[in-house]
Amino acid sequence: MNLAENGEPFHRDEPGPAARPLEAAAPRDFFPAGHVRRVNPFRREPGPSRDADSPAARRRSASACEAGGVPDVGEPARSKPPGGARRLLAEAARLATYVGRVLPAVDRALDRWQARAALIPDPELRRQALASLRTKRFHCEGGAVFAAAVPPDRRATLVEAIVALQTISDYLDNLCDRSESLDPADYRQLHQAMLDAVTPWPAQAPASVPRRAVMPPPHRGQAPLPSRAEAPLPRLATVPAPHRGAPPSADEGTAGSGGRAYYRLHPHQDDGGYLAALVTSCRTALAAFPGYHAVASPVRRLVALYNDLQVNKHGDQAGRLPRLEAWYHREAGRWHGRLAWWEFAAACGSTLGVFALFREALLHPAPPAERVAALVDAYFPWIGGLHILLDYLIDQAEDRAGGDLNLVRPYGDPSRAVEGLAAFAREAARRAEALPDAPLHRLVVDGLLGLYLTDPKVARQHLQPVARRLLAAGGPGARMCFAASRFVRRWRGNAG
Repeated sequence: MNLAENGEPFHRDEPGPAARPLEAAAPRDFFPAGHVRRVNPFRREPGPSRDADSPAARRRSASACEAGGVPDVGEPARSKPPGGARRLLAEAARLATYVGRVLPAVDRALDRWQARAALIPDPELRRQALASLRTKRFHCEGGAVFAAAVPPDRRATLVEAIVALQTISDYLDNLCDRSESLDPADYRQLHQAMLDAVTPWPAQAPASVPRRAVMPPPHRGQAPLPSRAEAPLPRLATVPAPHRGAPPSADEGTAGSGGRAYYRLHPHQDDGGYLAALVTSCRTALAAFPGYHAVASPVRRLVALYNDLQVNKHGDQAGRLPRLEAWYHREAGRWHGRLAWWEFAAACGSTLGVFALFREALLHPAPPAERVAALVDAYFPWIGGLHILLDYLIDQAEDRAGGDLNLVRPYGDPSRAVEGLAAFAREAARRAEALPDAPLHRLVVDGLLGLYLTDPKVARQHLQPVARRLLAAGGPGARMCFAASRFVRRWRGNAG
């Protein structure tokens, strides 16, 4: 995908799947016209009201921070910071809530699941469950960023759903990566747990449940996408319907059957009800989301695409790439030729779009179809694709050593990979800015860059120049999240 001079993407006409990475575009100005670039968004402008430091004002400020908003310090309208700085202030307030309130809640939830995993009878299943909780903990931490933008009394329910579903994802990924089984039907059966977890209870929750879960340049010559002012709201059909993943039938393994049937084709089967408990935890939390009926269908479509990716990317190495390319040609829909097969696969591998829809369903009893469609269009493929490409970027050495698939490697040339990821970062940020609750969704994009680019794997693989280029593409918010993530990592290292 190239960017025209006005900053909007345009595409090429030439047919064919041989797409090339997105070409880098000149960075766009972050601040609106008429404002000086060197703005310190954290500097208080002169002119606060007299009661700005009163106890009542301090209480208002604390309440606003707790809710994930920008504190009201009683300043008059004339002293409000410019638009770009206001967005950074809102992002900083939510970041503070995330670090101070959400991360501890995630840690507590993961500790509970770790205690449960330690009781799994089968040694191999126990080993993989504990390994996924130990090495992929940050997946739950990152996904829970949406809990920073919900009222405090609802936060625990959202954290429970996100942690449960992400823990299922990480556990099953470990099972498929390290299993002696090479049977795609086994992988499909295991991942039925993901679909069950996001399927509402038939009527109501059961009375007794366990307690606590380089862009191929789209082709030139295609009609340029309309600007944000002109673009109609995207249709949910932008996510191609997977060829598999129908709702579970009565004879399939579900949490209600103790989860045994999930392992029906797997060489190891006795998990002591661990996977079923995760499924039940997620479904029970979702039963409390008043608007879940409005998002259940796109959530299931995204999860079914995720499952398709897991089935096709695991198994024998010789057939892996042909399977993925054939799946791309069959399922990519409108993204065929606009994304490379590995970029489409990366977008399918992210759970962030699902979690964004979870939050929408928790906050709104009847989420408008336009809002749901706009979220899907932003997260699939742009924000989700950036998420998984960053994950593969820092895992290159690890995947090479283990013989695992890596979705950054197909770019070939490192400079093309950087251009592709930078283009994803820019487009993800542009889409996030157009959404309702834009500061939250910009925090997601900026937080992805901060979280992944502070990982110790970046230094070990000498990827610091790549990190600098991607942070430059992300802008001030990405640099703020980079600094915050580095602080949290150092604090945890010292605390541990």
